[in-house]
Amino acid sequence: MESVTSRRLTKELWFFAVAIFAGVSALRLYIVSWLADAKGHTLEKVLTRWDAVHYMGIANGGYFENMDPNALDGFHSRLAFFPLFPFLLRILHETTGLEYFWAGFLINCIAGALMVAAVMAVVKHMGWGKWVQAVAGVAVAGAPMALTYNMVYTEALFGALSLWALWAMLERRWFLAGALVFFTGLTRLTAVDLWVVFLVVVVAWGLRSWKAWAALVLSPLGMVAYIMFVNSHTADVGGYFGIQKKGWGSAFDLGRSTWEYLTWIFNRNSDSWIVLVGLSIVLAVVLVVFSFGKMPWPVWLFGFGVAMNVILSDGTFTARPRLLLPVTICLLPLAMAYARSFDRIRGVVGMAVWVVVGAVISVHPLISTGWAI
Repeated sequence: MESVTSRRLTKELWFFAVAIFAGVSALRLYIVSWLADAKGHTLEKVLTRWDAVHYMGIANGGYFENMDPNALDGFHSRLAFFPLFPFLLRILHETTGLEYFWAGFLINCIAGALMVAAVMAVVKHMGWGKWVQAVAGVAVAGAPMALTYNMVYTEALFGALSLWALWAMLERRWFLAGALVFFTGLTRLTAVDLWVVFLVVVVAWGLRSWKAWAALVLSPLGMVAYIMFVNSHTADVGGYFGIQKKGWGSAFDLGRSTWEYLTWIFNRNSDSWIVLVGLSIVLAVVLVVFSFGKMPWPVWLFGFGVAMNVILSDGTFTARPRLLLPVTICLLPLAMAYARSFDRIRGVVGMAVWVVVGAVISVHPLISTGWAI
Protein backbone atom coordinates (compact mmCIF):
# COMPACT_ATOMS: atom_id res chain seq x y z
CA MET A 1 0.00 0.00 0.00
CA GLU A 2 2.88 2.38 0.83
CA SER A 3 4.54 1.92 -2.53
CA VAL A 4 1.26 2.41 -4.41
CA THR A 5 0.56 5.64 -2.50
CA SER A 6 4.10 6.81 -3.11
CA ARG A 7 3.76 6.18 -6.84
CA ARG A 8 0.42 8.00 -6.94
CA LEU A 9 1.86 11.02 -5.14
CA THR A 10 4.85 11.03 -7.45
CA LYS A 11 2.55 11.11 -10.48
CA GLU A 12 0.61 13.98 -8.91
CA LEU A 13 3.83 15.85 -8.22
CA TRP A 14 4.93 15.53 -11.85
CA PHE A 15 1.49 16.54 -13.12
CA PHE A 16 1.41 19.66 -10.96
CA ALA A 17 5.02 20.53 -11.81
CA VAL A 18 4.28 20.44 -15.55
CA ALA A 19 1.06 22.39 -15.06
CA ILE A 20 2.77 25.02 -12.90
CA PHE A 21 5.66 25.63 -15.27
CA ALA A 22 3.36 25.65 -18.30
CA GLY A 23 0.93 28.05 -16.64
CA VAL A 24 3.62 30.39 -15.32
CA SER A 25 5.40 30.39 -18.68
CA ALA A 26 2.20 31.03 -20.63
CA LEU A 27 1.28 34.04 -18.47
CA ARG A 28 4.85 35.36 -18.49
CA LEU A 29 5.30 34.98 -22.25
CA TYR A 30 1.95 36.63 -22.96
CA ILE A 31 3.02 39.67 -20.92
CA VAL A 32 6.49 39.69 -22.47
CA SER A 33 5.07 39.38 -25.99
CA TRP A 34 2.65 42.26 -25.35
CA LEU A 35 5.36 44.53 -23.93
CA ALA A 36 7.86 43.55 -26.63
CA ASP A 37 5.35 44.22 -29.40
CA ALA A 38 4.76 47.71 -28.01
CA LYS A 39 8.50 48.33 -28.43
CA GLY A 40 8.63 46.85 -31.92
CA HIS A 41 10.29 43.57 -30.91
CA THR A 42 9.20 40.02 -31.65
CA LEU A 43 9.05 37.43 -28.88
CA GLU A 44 11.69 35.31 -30.63
CA LYS A 45 14.06 38.28 -30.79
CA VAL A 46 13.65 38.87 -27.06
CA LEU A 47 14.27 35.21 -26.21
CA THR A 48 17.44 34.94 -28.31
CA ARG A 49 19.47 37.91 -27.10
CA TRP A 50 22.97 38.00 -25.57
CA ASP A 51 24.26 34.57 -24.48
CA ALA A 52 21.61 32.78 -26.55
CA VAL A 53 23.55 33.83 -29.67
CA HIS A 54 26.64 32.01 -28.37
CA TYR A 55 24.76 28.84 -27.45
CA MET A 56 23.07 28.63 -30.85
CA GLY A 57 26.37 29.41 -32.57
CA ILE A 58 28.14 26.59 -30.72
CA ALA A 59 25.28 24.20 -31.50
CA ASN A 60 25.47 25.14 -35.17
CA GLY A 61 29.23 25.14 -35.75
CA GLY A 62 31.03 23.95 -32.64
CA TYR A 63 33.55 26.04 -30.76
CA PHE A 64 35.91 26.74 -33.66
CA GLU A 65 33.86 26.81 -36.87
CA ASN A 66 31.35 29.20 -38.49
CA MET A 67 32.74 32.10 -36.51
CA ASP A 68 31.65 35.68 -37.09
CA PRO A 69 34.60 37.22 -38.99
CA ASN A 70 33.99 40.50 -37.15
CA ALA A 71 34.15 38.90 -33.69
CA LEU A 72 36.96 40.49 -31.69
CA ASP A 73 37.71 37.47 -29.51
CA GLY A 74 37.21 34.70 -32.04
CA PHE A 75 36.59 31.32 -30.46
CA HIS A 76 37.60 32.59 -26.99
CA SER A 77 34.11 33.92 -26.35
CA ARG A 78 32.52 30.61 -27.28
CA LEU A 79 34.84 28.57 -25.08
CA ALA A 80 33.55 30.40 -22.00
CA PHE A 81 30.25 28.51 -22.44
CA PHE A 82 30.03 24.94 -21.17
CA PRO A 83 29.06 22.22 -23.67
CA LEU A 84 26.00 20.32 -22.36
CA PHE A 85 23.29 22.78 -23.39
CA PRO A 86 24.57 23.46 -26.94
CA PHE A 87 25.14 19.70 -27.34
CA LEU A 88 21.47 19.08 -26.49
CA LEU A 89 20.48 21.84 -28.92
CA ARG A 90 22.48 20.19 -31.69
CA ILE A 91 21.08 16.72 -30.98
CA LEU A 92 17.48 17.92 -30.95
CA HIS A 93 18.01 20.01 -34.09
CA GLU A 94 19.50 17.08 -36.00
CA THR A 95 16.94 14.51 -34.85
CA THR A 96 13.80 16.62 -35.26
CA GLY A 97 14.72 19.36 -37.73
CA LEU A 98 13.66 22.03 -35.28
CA GLU A 99 15.36 25.40 -35.60
CA TYR A 100 17.84 26.05 -32.80
CA PHE A 101 15.54 28.57 -31.16
CA TRP A 102 12.65 26.11 -30.97
CA ALA A 103 14.98 23.31 -29.90
CA GLY A 104 16.19 25.47 -27.02
CA PHE A 105 12.65 26.50 -26.14
CA LEU A 106 11.55 22.84 -25.99
CA ILE A 107 14.56 21.77 -23.93
CA ASN A 108 13.87 24.54 -21.45
CA CYS A 109 10.18 23.67 -21.22
CA ILE A 110 11.19 20.17 -20.15
CA ALA A 111 14.00 21.41 -17.89
CA GLY A 112 11.72 24.04 -16.34
CA ALA A 113 9.10 21.44 -15.45
CA LEU A 114 11.84 19.24 -14.00
CA MET A 115 13.10 22.18 -11.95
CA VAL A 116 9.65 22.89 -10.50
CA ALA A 117 9.25 19.18 -9.75
CA ALA A 118 12.57 19.28 -7.87
CA VAL A 119 11.41 22.26 -5.79
CA MET A 120 8.21 20.42 -4.95
CA ALA A 121 10.13 17.25 -4.12
CA VAL A 122 12.36 19.16 -1.68
CA VAL A 123 9.27 20.69 -0.03
CA LYS A 124 7.68 17.24 0.13
CA HIS A 125 10.86 15.94 1.76
CA MET A 126 10.35 18.62 4.40
CA GLY A 127 6.92 17.15 5.14
CA TRP A 128 4.64 19.73 3.50
CA GLY A 129 1.61 18.95 1.37
CA LYS A 130 0.65 19.68 -2.23
CA TRP A 131 -0.57 23.25 -1.68
CA VAL A 132 2.70 24.34 -0.12
CA GLN A 133 4.62 22.46 -2.80
CA ALA A 134 2.68 24.29 -5.51
CA VAL A 135 3.24 27.71 -3.95
CA ALA A 136 6.97 27.00 -3.68
CA GLY A 137 7.07 25.89 -7.32
CA VAL A 138 5.40 29.11 -8.48
CA ALA A 139 7.67 31.22 -6.25
CA VAL A 140 10.78 29.84 -7.97
CA ALA A 141 9.38 29.55 -11.52
CA GLY A 142 7.86 33.04 -11.53
CA ALA A 143 10.65 35.04 -9.88
CA PRO A 144 12.08 38.22 -11.43
CA MET A 145 14.48 37.31 -14.27
CA ALA A 146 12.84 33.86 -14.54
CA LEU A 147 12.15 34.78 -18.17
CA THR A 148 15.60 33.27 -18.76
CA TYR A 149 13.99 29.89 -18.03
CA ASN A 150 12.20 30.36 -21.37
CA MET A 151 15.16 31.85 -23.24
CA VAL A 152 17.90 29.93 -25.05
CA TYR A 153 19.93 30.07 -21.84
CA THR A 154 21.17 27.44 -19.37
CA GLU A 155 19.17 28.70 -16.37
CA ALA A 156 16.39 26.09 -16.59
CA LEU A 157 18.78 23.20 -17.22
CA PHE A 158 21.11 24.27 -14.43
CA GLY A 159 18.15 24.71 -12.06
CA ALA A 160 16.73 21.27 -12.86
CA LEU A 161 20.03 19.42 -12.50
CA SER A 162 21.22 21.23 -9.36
CA LEU A 163 17.91 21.05 -7.47
CA TRP A 164 17.40 17.37 -8.22
CA ALA A 165 21.00 16.80 -7.12
CA LEU A 166 20.17 18.49 -3.82
CA TRP A 167 17.07 16.32 -3.44
CA ALA A 168 19.18 13.20 -4.12
CA MET A 169 21.63 14.32 -1.42
CA LEU A 170 18.77 14.76 1.06
CA GLU A 171 17.60 11.23 0.21
CA ARG A 172 21.18 9.84 0.42
CA ARG A 173 20.97 8.59 -3.15
CA TRP A 174 24.68 8.96 -3.68
CA PHE A 175 25.17 7.77 -7.26
CA LEU A 176 22.16 9.74 -8.50
CA ALA A 177 23.48 12.83 -6.75
CA GLY A 178 26.94 12.27 -8.23
CA ALA A 179 25.56 11.83 -11.76
CA LEU A 180 23.49 15.00 -11.49
CA VAL A 181 26.44 16.99 -10.14
CA PHE A 182 28.51 15.62 -13.04
CA PHE A 183 26.05 16.91 -15.65
CA THR A 184 25.59 20.18 -13.78
CA GLY A 185 29.35 20.60 -14.09
CA LEU A 186 29.00 20.37 -17.87
CA THR A 187 26.38 23.14 -17.81
CA ARG A 188 27.81 26.04 -15.81
CA LEU A 189 30.92 26.82 -13.76
CA THR A 190 28.59 27.64 -10.84
CA ALA A 191 28.34 23.87 -10.43
CA VAL A 192 31.45 24.19 -8.28
CA ASP A 193 29.15 25.49 -5.52
CA LEU A 194 27.00 22.37 -5.85
CA TRP A 195 30.08 20.15 -5.67
CA VAL A 196 31.22 21.86 -2.45
CA VAL A 197 27.76 21.18 -0.97
CA PHE A 198 28.09 17.54 -2.05
CA LEU A 199 31.47 17.34 -0.33
CA VAL A 200 30.06 18.70 2.94
CA VAL A 201 27.04 16.37 2.72
CA VAL A 202 29.25 13.33 2.17
CA VAL A 203 31.42 14.27 5.16
CA ALA A 204 28.33 14.84 7.31
CA TRP A 205 26.10 11.96 6.23
CA GLY A 206 28.15 9.51 4.17
CA LEU A 207 31.55 9.44 5.84
CA ARG A 208 31.61 5.62 5.99
CA SER A 209 29.91 4.97 2.65
CA TRP A 210 32.19 4.00 -0.21
CA LYS A 211 29.35 4.78 -2.61
CA ALA A 212 29.17 8.36 -1.35
CA TRP A 213 32.92 8.90 -1.73
CA ALA A 214 33.02 7.26 -5.18
CA ALA A 215 30.16 9.48 -6.36
CA LEU A 216 31.87 12.55 -4.90
CA VAL A 217 35.20 11.82 -6.61
CA LEU A 218 33.61 11.15 -10.02
CA SER A 219 31.12 14.01 -9.96
CA PRO A 220 33.44 16.94 -10.88
CA LEU A 221 35.28 15.15 -13.68
CA GLY A 222 33.13 16.62 -16.48
CA MET A 223 33.73 20.16 -15.30
CA VAL A 224 37.45 19.54 -14.79
CA ALA A 225 37.79 17.90 -18.22
CA TYR A 226 36.12 20.82 -19.98
CA ILE A 227 38.25 23.41 -18.19
CA MET A 228 41.37 21.43 -19.14
CA PHE A 229 40.15 21.30 -22.76
CA VAL A 230 39.68 25.09 -22.79
CA ASN A 231 43.05 25.64 -21.12
CA SER A 232 44.75 23.64 -23.87
CA HIS A 233 43.39 26.05 -26.49
CA THR A 234 43.71 29.33 -24.59
CA ALA A 235 47.05 29.16 -22.79
CA ASP A 236 48.02 32.44 -24.47
CA VAL A 237 45.34 34.34 -22.50
CA GLY A 238 45.52 32.41 -19.22
CA GLY A 239 43.17 29.49 -19.92
CA TYR A 240 39.49 29.35 -19.01
CA PHE A 241 39.74 31.88 -16.21
CA GLY A 242 41.83 34.11 -18.44
CA ILE A 243 39.09 34.31 -21.08
CA GLN A 244 36.54 34.98 -18.33
CA LYS A 245 38.67 37.90 -17.19
CA LYS A 246 39.35 39.09 -20.74
CA GLY A 247 35.78 38.84 -22.02
CA TRP A 248 33.66 39.70 -18.99
CA GLY A 249 36.07 41.09 -16.40
CA SER A 250 35.11 38.13 -14.20
CA ALA A 251 37.49 37.45 -11.31
CA PHE A 252 37.25 36.73 -7.59
CA ASP A 253 37.98 39.90 -5.59
CA LEU A 254 36.30 39.23 -2.21
CA GLY A 255 33.44 41.59 -3.04
CA ARG A 256 35.44 44.78 -3.51
CA SER A 257 33.93 45.54 -6.92
CA THR A 258 30.42 44.69 -5.70
CA TRP A 259 30.76 47.12 -2.80
CA GLU A 260 32.04 49.85 -5.14
CA TYR A 261 29.18 49.15 -7.54
CA LEU A 262 26.52 49.34 -4.81
CA THR A 263 28.07 52.53 -3.44
CA TRP A 264 27.96 54.05 -6.92
CA ILE A 265 24.33 52.99 -7.49
CA PHE A 266 22.88 54.27 -4.25
CA ASN A 267 24.84 57.53 -4.15
CA ARG A 268 23.87 58.91 -7.53
CA ASN A 269 20.97 58.87 -9.96
CA SER A 270 21.04 55.97 -12.39
CA ASP A 271 18.70 54.23 -14.79
CA SER A 272 16.04 51.86 -13.54
CA TRP A 273 17.77 48.60 -14.49
CA ILE A 274 20.98 49.55 -12.71
CA VAL A 275 18.97 50.29 -9.55
CA LEU A 276 17.16 46.94 -9.88
CA VAL A 277 20.52 45.18 -10.22
CA GLY A 278 21.68 46.76 -6.97
CA LEU A 279 18.45 45.83 -5.22
CA SER A 280 18.74 42.23 -6.43
CA ILE A 281 22.17 41.92 -4.81
CA VAL A 282 20.92 43.34 -1.51
CA LEU A 283 17.77 41.19 -1.56
CA ALA A 284 19.80 38.05 -2.28
CA VAL A 285 21.82 38.68 0.88
CA VAL A 286 18.65 39.35 2.90
CA LEU A 287 17.03 36.18 1.56
CA VAL A 288 20.03 34.01 2.41
CA VAL A 289 20.22 35.44 5.95
CA PHE A 290 16.46 35.15 6.52
CA SER A 291 16.25 31.53 5.33
CA PHE A 292 19.10 30.29 7.52
CA GLY A 293 17.90 27.43 9.73
CA LYS A 294 14.46 27.35 8.09
CA MET A 295 15.15 24.76 5.38
CA PRO A 296 17.38 21.69 4.91
CA TRP A 297 20.93 22.90 5.40
CA PRO A 298 22.33 21.44 2.10
CA VAL A 299 19.70 23.41 0.16
CA TRP A 300 20.45 26.57 2.12
CA LEU A 301 24.20 26.02 1.70
CA PHE A 302 23.76 25.84 -2.07
CA GLY A 303 21.87 29.15 -2.12
CA PHE A 304 24.49 30.70 0.14
CA GLY A 305 27.33 29.39 -2.03
CA VAL A 306 25.87 30.76 -5.27
CA ALA A 307 25.18 34.13 -3.63
CA MET A 308 28.73 34.40 -2.32
CA ASN A 309 30.21 33.25 -5.62
CA VAL A 310 28.38 36.02 -7.48
CA ILE A 311 28.68 38.79 -4.89
CA LEU A 312 32.37 38.25 -4.10
CA SER A 313 33.37 38.41 -7.78
CA ASP A 314 33.85 41.09 -10.38
CA GLY A 315 32.26 40.83 -13.82
CA THR A 316 29.21 41.96 -15.77
CA PHE A 317 27.10 43.48 -13.02
CA THR A 318 23.97 43.83 -15.13
CA ALA A 319 23.87 40.01 -15.34
CA ARG A 320 23.76 39.65 -11.54
CA PRO A 321 19.95 39.25 -11.24
CA ARG A 322 20.13 36.30 -13.62
CA LEU A 323 23.20 34.77 -12.01
CA LEU A 324 21.51 35.04 -8.60
CA LEU A 325 18.41 33.13 -9.76
CA PRO A 326 19.49 29.87 -8.02
CA VAL A 327 19.30 31.79 -4.72
CA THR A 328 15.50 31.82 -5.18
CA ILE A 329 15.54 28.34 -3.62
CA CYS A 330 15.89 30.31 -0.37
CA LEU A 331 12.33 31.55 -0.99
CA LEU A 332 11.03 28.22 0.37
CA PRO A 333 10.44 29.46 3.94
CA LEU A 334 8.56 32.52 2.64
CA ALA A 335 6.54 30.36 0.27
CA MET A 336 5.58 28.06 3.12
CA ALA A 337 4.54 30.98 5.33
CA TYR A 338 2.52 32.46 2.46
CA ALA A 339 0.74 29.17 1.75
CA ARG A 340 -0.27 28.85 5.41
CA SER A 341 -1.46 32.46 5.66
CA PHE A 342 -3.95 32.67 2.76
CA ASP A 343 -6.82 30.58 1.48
CA ARG A 344 -6.57 29.03 -1.99
CA ILE A 345 -8.35 31.83 -3.91
CA ARG A 346 -6.33 34.70 -2.44
CA GLY A 347 -3.25 32.55 -2.63
CA VAL A 348 -3.67 31.98 -6.38
CA VAL A 349 -4.28 35.70 -6.98
CA GLY A 350 -1.14 36.59 -5.07
CA MET A 351 0.91 34.06 -7.04
CA ALA A 352 -0.43 35.47 -10.31
CA VAL A 353 0.66 38.96 -9.21
CA TRP A 354 4.10 37.56 -8.39
CA VAL A 355 4.43 36.09 -11.89
CA VAL A 356 3.26 39.31 -13.57
CA VAL A 357 5.71 41.46 -11.60
CA GLY A 358 8.48 38.96 -12.31
CA ALA A 359 7.70 39.03 -16.03
CA VAL A 360 7.75 42.83 -16.21
CA ILE A 361 11.09 43.00 -14.40
CA SER A 362 12.48 40.16 -16.53
CA VAL A 363 11.71 41.75 -19.87
CA HIS A 364 12.73 45.28 -18.92
CA PRO A 365 16.47 45.02 -19.74
CA LEU A 366 15.73 43.10 -22.94
CA ILE A 367 13.43 45.66 -24.54
CA SER A 368 14.09 48.97 -22.79
CA THR A 369 17.84 49.06 -22.12
CA GLY A 370 21.07 48.13 -23.84
CA TRP A 371 22.45 46.31 -20.83
CA ALA A 372 23.58 42.71 -21.22
CA ILE A 373 22.03 40.10 -18.95
